[in-house]
Amino acid sequence: MKWLERARQRTLRNPITDAGSGPLVAGVDVGGGEAETVAYVCEFKSDLPKIIRMGARRGEDTRGRVVGLLNEFRSRLSLVRVDAVGIGHNFALHLRDRRFRVEMVNVGMPCESKPQMRENDPTRRFVNLKVCFYQTLADVFEKNLVEGLVDEETIGPLSGLLY
Repeated sequence: MKWLERARQRTLRNPITDAGSGPLVAGVDVGGGEAETVAYVCEFKSDLPKIIRMGARRGEDTRGRVVGLLNEFRSRLSLVRVDAVGIGHNFALHLRDRRFRVEMVNVGMPCESKPQMRENDPTRRFVNLKVCFYQTLADVFEKNLVEGLVDEETIGPLSGLLY
């Protein structure tokens, strides 16, 4: 929670502005029914990730709203990563049909083995990609390497992750 609050305070002191020039990557976690569909648009410049925009929606069909958000940045979006487990698979196909470059991610899959890393081999450290991604996220927050975090919709769930 301390790392998340530091990131939030930095952004409140120095709000993020989109320079409108760098390439962007989006991430979409698809929810259904009462679960939110969340989309983030981020810039990765100088190894400092910046959250440019976030959108969270609840509803039976959130495809139109997510496409609307992504369309605002279409000319600069280099990739849209979608959690393609369950209903996310067809959501990703819909985004492809709308001519977005989509990478489907299954966070339940095992990590890629890197035996040269010995005890730090991701397959030895993490049960799946989700855990590996969360650790990577924790590392960048601990090192103050995330800009643009201000919303409680993100801080709340992230602060509840214990391991």
